[in-house]
Amino acid sequence: MIDHHCHSIARTPPADVAAFRAPFTESRDPSFIRDHMLQWPSYCRAVRELCAFYGVVGEEALVRHIRTLPLADRARRLFADAGFEMLLVDTGYRPEDLLTVEELGDIVPARPVLRIERVAEDLLPESSTPDALIGGVLEHIRKAVRAGAVAVKTVLAYRTGLRIAAHPPSEVREAFSQVKTSTKAGRRVRLTSKPLLDTLVWEVCQAAGELRIPVQIHTGFGDADLLLPDSNPAWLKPLFEDPACRNATFVLLHCHPYVRDAAWLASVYGNVYMDLSLTIPMTGHGAAEAIAAALQLAPWSKVLLATDAHTLPERFWAAARLMRDALRKALAEMRSHGFLTDSDLEAATAALLAENARGVYRLRSLSGSDEG
Repeated sequence: MIDHHCHSIARTPPADVAAFRAPFTESRDPSFIRDHMLQWPSYCRAVRELCAFYGVVGEEALVRHIRTLPLADRARRLFADAGFEMLLVDTGYRPEDLLTVEELGDIVPARPVLRIERVAEDLLPESSTPDALIGGVLEHIRKAVRAGAVAVKTVLAYRTGLRIAAHPPSEVREAFSQVKTSTKAGRRVRLTSKPLLDTLVWEVCQAAGELRIPVQIHTGFGDADLLLPDSNPAWLKPLFEDPACRNATFVLLHCHPYVRDAAWLASVYGNVYMDLSLTIPMTGHGAAEAIAAALQLAPWSKVLLATDAHTLPERFWAAARLMRDALRKALAEMRSHGFLTDSDLEAATAALLAENARGVYRLRSLSGSDEG
């Protein structure tokens, strides 16, 4: 498996059961994590399978055991057992707490994915105009690609939603001026200005084709701070239909509950792909249905699978097991109704687990070298 969308793992083991549970849910509500996780079938299955893997009984014993294991040894064993060939890592999530891509690469082959908004936030203090900020972001991306980055990602859905639009230059300049005022306090600014973010992301998408890197776009559900209706990937039609973006490749991440919307987009735009990361780990016993729903409209050459796991290598392992099980069930059901042959099963499995990612991200080997 090539896990084309994930995050890194924590330097330290979980301090307690609550800390172990947290990476398995998008909730940050302590009462949900404390009172309801053990009534959630997806989490219960993960705990049972991990207990069997480690040879312990019960959630508390599992956490205690994990705390005794060296991180590198523990992670290598889990990644190898789950069959991970490579991880493509979003470096914009909690970089202060998680291993760098280089450190993670000592455990499993890994390549970086740049988060557009974080790069812009890093460059904002030294940028005097919106054009300088956008130019700085593009130059940073170019240098990162030369150093081995394989994609960029936007979390626009969390900031201002996916109803991306063109904005007059005067509006962008005013938005930039307001943001710059916030930086004078000396604190890091979280960019939430719609004119500035829409313009920045659109410019990066236009440049992505020339740079030969895909653009990952968070769509659908996630943390509680997004407005779900504004994360429907169908809002991205103006971006996909922009002639300046024709050479860019887009990967719609997560997609739930808009799996069919994303599949429709992937079925009508040649440069749009979709994935089911986060969807599969979170939907649990409905994961096979999500895969089947995606394949109702999207060819199997346009669908990618990934974990969106972070913090715990155990989260990667549990997600990978569920993914393989769900994929097997979904394809077998399609085969039973005459929509796939036996040879199709093999081709579709390889495509969804690895080969589509290998092509989209121009990966050639375990070393992660580009095709050209």
